Amino acid sequence: MSNPTEEIISIIEETVVSEGVVILDIVDIEEYVLAGRQVPQAHRYKYRVNKQHFVVETPELTCEQILEKAGLVPTSQYRLRLKRRSGPPEEIKAGHTVHLRDHGVERFIAQPKEVQDGLEARRQFALIPDDAAFLDTLGLHWEALRDANRLWVIIYDMPLPAGFQVGTANVAIEIAPGYPTSQLDMAYFYRKRGRGITLESRAA
Repeated sequence: MSNPTEEIISIIEETVVSEGVVILDIVDIEEYVLAGRQVPQAHRYKYRVNKQHFVVETPELTCEQILEKAGLVPTSQYRLRLKRRSGPPEEIKAGHTVHLRDHGVERFIAQPKEVQDGLEARRQFALIPDDAAFLDTLGLHWEALRDANRLWVIIYDMPLPAGFQVGTANVAIEIAPGYPTSQLDMAYFYRKRGRGITLESRAA
């Protein structure tokens, strides 16, 4: 029969470190960083890759472990960056270890390498990281292009619903002035005829 006193001591030892600091069960690192607080020690850590959340029991993860946890394999085909509370995203090289409790570590951005089907993706202007990450999750080739004073995101070979004469089309989304606060207005659809923009096409 177990000793109740020993059980209580065991519970205390699991929740308090030797210095007297309480160890939490689980912490969301993004919430702490956005609040300007240091991420505390915990049994489990919740973090975000693009729009998905994951929970691990160790604060130290390699680049490959973060990508594998997110189902982004083979990891050699993906680029991983670390987003801190301030400053531009930082590249995480293969084999590098990230400590989730390090100052300002907010979340991660994962994207496929920019060469797809033998074509180098053109990035003539920058989208906010969340938008770029979302486009990457589509698994389609896309580009951010300038045409005079207009900005366009082009998504190639976008699958169309049943009922159309073609199965895929290129989609051009005009990025309105004031992005990212301004709302997107419309998208233009093209049959697959290369990579150019035909501004005379009608909006859908």
